[in-house]
Amino acid sequence: MESIGFLAAVAITTILSCVYSTRYDGDELLEVLVKGDAQMDAFNETLQHFQNRISVWQPPVASTGAGHVHVENEDKDEFKDRLKTAKIPFRVLIRDVQENIDNERMSNPSEGIALPWDDGAAEGGRRNRRRWRRRRADAVPSNGSIVGKYATYGEIREWLYDLERRFPDLAEVKVIGKTFQGRDLLLLKIGNRTTTATTLRPGIWVDAGTHAREWITVSSAIYIISQILTNFWTANEDVSLIGNVDWYIVPLVNPDGYAHTQAINGTRLWRKNRSVYNTSYSTFYNLSCRGTDINRNFGFHWREIGAGTDPCLETYSGPWAMSENETRAIADFLSGHDDAVRGYVTIHSYGQLFMVRWAYSLDAPPIPEFNRTIAVASEAVRAINASSGIEYRAGTSPQLLYEFGGGSGDWVRANTAIRHAYDVELRDRGDFGFLLPANYVLPVGEEIWQAVKVVASHVLEDYPPIETTTTTTRTSHNTATKTNTPVFFKRGRCSVLVYLLFLVLF
Repeated sequence: MESIGFLAAVAITTILSCVYSTRYDGDELLEVLVKGDAQMDAFNETLQHFQNRISVWQPPVASTGAGHVHVENEDKDEFKDRLKTAKIPFRVLIRDVQENIDNERMSNPSEGIALPWDDGAAEGGRRNRRRWRRRRADAVPSNGSIVGKYATYGEIREWLYDLERRFPDLAEVKVIGKTFQGRDLLLLKIGNRTTTATTLRPGIWVDAGTHAREWITVSSAIYIISQILTNFWTANEDVSLIGNVDWYIVPLVNPDGYAHTQAINGTRLWRKNRSVYNTSYSTFYNLSCRGTDINRNFGFHWREIGAGTDPCLETYSGPWAMSENETRAIADFLSGHDDAVRGYVTIHSYGQLFMVRWAYSLDAPPIPEFNRTIAVASEAVRAINASSGIEYRAGTSPQLLYEFGGGSGDWVRANTAIRHAYDVELRDRGDFGFLLPANYVLPVGEEIWQAVKVVASHVLEDYPPIETTTTTTRTSHNTATKTNTPVFFKRGRCSVLVYLLFLVLF
């Protein structure tokens, strides 16, 4: 009996390891060139034949017909034969996906780079460090930098709270929601809170990590945070720009999915979150049929185009619009700060694109500020090129990428007062795809930081800070007229009674 029990345990363990461990040995990433309706129909039929075993990293775009597909080792010969039959040209971009994953992980350093406020920083920052030390709690321990590496959710969480302790006059961590698996959805607000007068500064929202496998976006958001705080610390030439903005940064929109891509028995190329609504889909033998694509779940043109209705698809849009915890948390926060946030940058990968306007349709009516935002996007692209020599393109998603509904950028444009709204796709264009080695973390972070500074400069131009006294109601940047309740009417029941008595007597 004991031997039977032991064999049963071994069998169960073996089955579980096969189910949960995801490796990509021999898998290839192909670039296909799909031209015309006939080829597109043949391409889609080929995808359907393999029943979700083909992962489309980049759908064929309208402008060039180029798309990127991840093909499993056992399917690649048949897949290529079908492409040849349909006369669809293709070439191999990555010959062994697992090898790239292994290289990515081996290249990831255990610690991030030293920051100006860390021990042993450069002499030039010591005077400013002494100034800041007088304004923060003494002897606050550092949990170590995570800038320049692919950090875990736990490391990111520790680092954000460490920044809050180190910079109490600047940094504040807010929990804006909980994920399906119970992780905190963390936002870091950065803004100088030591001024004697009340300053209404325009806010800029930056988020990353919506799609779990896009690690470079998370590291780039972390880099942006480090640069904002470094500007305050060293008081360099950018502080007048950076310090006149309130920054709202969510470096990881999808903690559950991200943690799954980094787990030993996880799936590195997982895209969605990890929510489950119908357990019959998420069966023992098909664990891909769970999760929702957060960037297809927002309640604007939801599930109209570019989104899946099958829970097993990577672009599954959820059982209903705004069904996901992450989607609602972002929407609720932005709606609640509609008179504060004036710029919005959502960071994805890959493709090297800086996009404006609507994503759901090429024929959608242009937004009034289209000319303004496309000019800003073009300037941001030039700043990236000047910084690193890398070429990005500015335009709209239907022109440069594809049409899709339910995206966060479109929801922001339609439901908030934010007019500077930008969707960014970071490097590269397929040489590594989602699997950029860690030596790309700093240069990619630096180039998107240069672009974000361009956005900030134009937000400040359109919405300069407003100085008020500490006793007056803060004026909104919103052009709509709002009624300001007298301050004394807001301070409790006694003040209300005094106010009513004042009306009766006078």
